[in-house]
Order: sequence, then C-alpha cells, then structure tokens
Amino acid sequence: MKLIFSSLTLDLERLCLIGPAGQLKLRPKSFKVLRYLAEHAGQTVTKDELIAAIWPDVTVSEESLTRCISDIRLAIGDDTQHIIKTLPKRGYLLEGPVSRNGKEAGPTPPSPADLPSIAVLAFANLSRDPNQDYFCEGITEDIITELSRFSELLVIARNSSFQYKGRRVDVRQIGSELNARYILEGSIQSSDGTIRITAQLIDAARGTHLWADRFDRTLGDTFSIQDEIARMIAARLAIHINDAEAHRPLAKPTTSWEAYDYFLRGNHMLNRLLTGVPIEELYKARKLLQRSIELDPAFARPYAALSTSHSVAWINPVNQEYQTKEALQRVFELAQKAIELGPNEAFGYKVLANAAMFRRDGAACLAAWNRVFALNPNFCDWRHGQCLVLLGQPEEGLVAIRRYMRLDPFFPPHALMVEGLAHLVERRYQLALPPFREMIARSPDFRNGRLMLAATYAHIGETREARRQVEELLRIEPDCSLKKLSRQHYFHSAEHGLHMLEGLRKAGVPEG
Repeated sequence: MKLIFSSLTLDLERLCLIGPAGQLKLRPKSFKVLRYLAEHAGQTVTKDELIAAIWPDVTVSEESLTRCISDIRLAIGDDTQHIIKTLPKRGYLLEGPVSRNGKEAGPTPPSPADLPSIAVLAFANLSRDPNQDYFCEGITEDIITELSRFSELLVIARNSSFQYKGRRVDVRQIGSELNARYILEGSIQSSDGTIRITAQLIDAARGTHLWADRFDRTLGDTFSIQDEIARMIAARLAIHINDAEAHRPLAKPTTSWEAYDYFLRGNHMLNRLLTGVPIEELYKARKLLQRSIELDPAFARPYAALSTSHSVAWINPVNQEYQTKEALQRVFELAQKAIELGPNEAFGYKVLANAAMFRRDGAACLAAWNRVFALNPNFCDWRHGQCLVLLGQPEEGLVAIRRYMRLDPFFPPHALMVEGLAHLVERRYQLALPPFREMIARSPDFRNGRLMLAATYAHIGETREARRQVEELLRIEPDCSLKKLSRQHYFHSAEHGLHMLEGLRKAGVPEG
C-alpha cells in the first residue's frame, strides 16, 4: 500500500518516505504522524487526537508531537506549510488530494518539494596549479549565484555542494544526500589569458546526462560564460522557470578582470577564515579586497566582503575591533557602499542586516533580509534564522533555519544553535537539548554552544550536567562571568536575556 501526495510517496509496506530524489530520512514516530495526517487528508486533526493515535499507551507532552511535525517539514522541505498546515488552537491539516497506489490522483498545490532542486559541484581545476583553486571556486560560486535568482528552482548552498570537492562520488549518491534532483559539474582550465570551461547537467535520480557543453573564451570574457551556463540550464528546465527571470540580463560585476581576480582571491581567503584559519589570514584577505577596490572603485562585491571581514572581527574576540563602535560603524559604511554600487546584488544587504541586528535596529534588520530574498530567492545563510530568534520571533526563526537546512544539508553547527535557541527562549527545554547536544558533539570548543547547553540543563534541574558544561566553558574562556555576559545585549527581548542569565546562574557560571 502506498499513499501518494504532492511529489511524495509513503510506502506503508517498506515503512519509508520517498521524494523526487530518493528516500527521505524520518524517525519512526515522525513517519507514523505523517501517515496519520495523510490518511486523514483534508481534515483538521487535533493535537490530542494525534497524540492518542501515535502514543496510545504512553503519556507524552505536546513537545513530542511538535518535534515530529518539525522533523517532517524539514524532511519534505515544507517550511512554508504548503503541505502540512498548522491551525492555531485547533491542530494540523494535510492539504491536497492523497491517492492510494496512484489511483484517483488529482492536481496538487505547489510546494518546495515540487520545485526542481539543483546542486552545483565545485568545478575541477585542470590547470595543474593548486594555487588556481580560488579561481575555480569563485567561478563556481558565481554560477550558483546566477542560478539562485530563479525563484522556482531550489539551489543547494555552496557549503554543501563543495563537500564533494576532490572526491569521486556517484552523482546518484550526491543527489540522495543533498536531496537534489539535478547535478551540475564541470572543469576549468586557464592559461596564457584564455579559459576553457566544460559543464554538464545530470539527472541525479537516473544518472543520465541532460546537457553538456564546452566554452572557450579570453579571461576577461568569463562573465559571459557564467551567464550562458545559467541560461542553458534554464532552457533545459524551462517548464519550471519564470519567463521574466529567464530573460533578465546578468549584471557584469566589473569591467576590470584584474579587480575581479583580486576579489576572488580575497573572498576565497575570507571563506577559509570562517572555517578556522588563523586570524592573520584576515589581514591578507583585506589587502586583496582593498587592491580590488583600487583597481575598480565602482565594483560592489569587494566592499561587501570587506564589510564581512570587519563584522567577523566585531563579533569574535580576535583583535582590538571586538565589540567596538568603530568596527561596527565600519561594517555599516562598507555595506552601504556595496549597496550603493550594487543595488541589485544581495551581498551588501546581508551584511547590513547582521550589523543592524547588533545595533538593535530590528526594523532595519528585517527590511534588509527582505531585500536579500527579493533579489536572491535561494540566498542561504543561517544568520537569517538567528536574527529572527534574537529579535523575539522564535517560531519564524525555526521556519527560517529549517529552510536554510534544506538548502544546506551539510549545515554548520551554528544552525543547530539557532534551532536549539528558538526552543530555549520558548522554554521548550526538551526540544532544545537534541540540537544543542549535536552542536557540541560537532564543535566541542564552541563557546556559545556550551553556554546554551548549560542554561538548558540548569532550567530542567539537571544540575550535574549543567555544571559539567560550565567547566568546559571555563576551559574555553577562563574569564567568562555573568557580569561579562550581561554586557552582551544580543537578545532584543529583555525577558529572553534574563531567562538565559538565570539559567547560567543556576548552572554555576561565576558572577564575576
């Protein structure tokens, strides 16, 4: 027996959920919740009814059901509730017709699960010079950016698609792991002022080639290749592409190839810095970005990247810029310059959004994020969810972070921090623990992770475990104290900030 709805199939014999790119992972209880909703499609199912059906002989809290619904939405990409709707104070509704074994199937409403998803793998460097990796990665990132502007595609984030760099992995496996229907892969070779780029589009489910081509250009004409590749893919997926978007011209970022090359070098170094490279790389990155600006003062992207570098220094205690008004002002000025020069690019608005959050300007922060997603529907950054949670909108933050996790399946531990924090501020402590524990398992020296896990354990009365987390916290940051933490006004809600500090006080963080 199979229940089929949207582009999903619930196989009741094999007890698995199948999506467009293959089998989707669901915990057994989450599978049972989805099955019950599918069997009662079009009907409002109350929370009490669901709990009684799924846990008939066990007393559980409503939080167990909430977690299952969250797991289902994350698995099927239903962050906007097109498939499973939450009806406040009533329950849940699975909308749209459900057919049994493929019979009596009717039209279904559009949902993220219906959108074609594509992953762009890091293009291989055929130049036999490892120092050219920055160039290949930069070109690939620009292709990802160009594809991301199509609102009816789901474009997997660079962080996840680049996980396969240098590895020989079957495209069908990649498609399954990234939940991507299509894979774009290729290679780049440059020498003596010329460049050759090959690209091929693959149906990940079948492992078949849909399109392949080779492009030979001068280095200065590389931008036209990025545009051409995106348009070739759009042509192959034309049924999914908005006509107006398909014919929108690509804005050439700079007329100076040398300025573009310096930007790629600086941005590549900055990306490495964000994954743990020593702080000295920050200053090298800045020099490269400043050189890019000198060569083309009207080129927007290096301003945005330079703004990011100052944002990193303001947030993290790496140098004298930490938490200073001057550093934050520099972030703003550079972001505003990037926006002035590139009003139709998302990069500057993203940095502006984060800086506005730390300035406690919620309206400006949300306005900047809205502009980011208007310009690039597939823009992917865990900080969007963080902003919403810190601004006092934890439920919206959960939706945002799960959308992010769909686009970036190999998400960093910071995304788990946001998920856990959204539950913590709402006092759903048992739901906060799993993401916090996973975050610490993946990043044991993540200071904020230890803080949040300690507060969560303290609030549920697990004093011994809370104190163990505080011991680890003080190993990472020996001078950490409640007095020091109280000066970091990240929460815009005074209630949320006091709730966190009270948990840390119970956990045993020194008063200072």
